[in-house]
Amino acid sequence: MLAASAALLTQLEGAMPDFVHNENIARYRKLLAVVEGDLSRDEARYQMLLRLLADEVAKDAQPVRGRTLPDA
Repeated sequence: MLAASAALLTQLEGAMPDFVHNENIARYRKLLAVVEGDLSRDEARYQMLLRLLADEVAKDAQPVRGRTLPDA
């Protein structure tokens, strides 16, 4: 029972960062869609949102520590 609980906790700890990452991307895209349609938008905020989205998407391309790529 204790081993199963530890395994579940390990899975949840790994799933949470992925969830937050995906939610961040969705949120930045939603905010950008709203700002893009606004003619009186704050350009600094718009650029910040673009940068945050680019940084978050770039995390997809980075290898995750502890994970290995499958052999080709």
